[in-house]
Amino acid sequence: MKVLRRPGIRPARVMEDGASGVSEALIADQASGCGKFSAKKVFISPGGRTARFGSAAGALLVLLEGIAGVASPDGGLEIILPGDSVVLAAGEECRVINHGDDRTVLLKVEGIR
Repeated sequence: MKVLRRPGIRPARVMEDGASGVSEALIADQASGCGKFSAKKVFISPGGRTARFGSAAGALLVLLEGIAGVASPDGGLEIILPGDSVVLAAGEECRVINHGDDRTVLLKVEGIR
């Protein structure tokens, strides 16, 4: 997992906690003519988190709104802010956790190479 950060002040690392709802809105996939990737907007409510996920071909996450923690399988947790991106290598997994008081919105693109 590679985190690409926008310039600015970084919050401290925090422990993974909470569980709540996640919803997704499909933006593009094979049915819309994008044969090599899919793109979704992911909404995570305050205190919520995704299930572990990954992609056989890799994935890109871009935080659009909120504050999120990205947990790697080895137990590491990186805090990301709007404008930060996370690049997952093929087969790599992570979990995204909302660490703010407002909803978190991510752009999730899977199938990138």
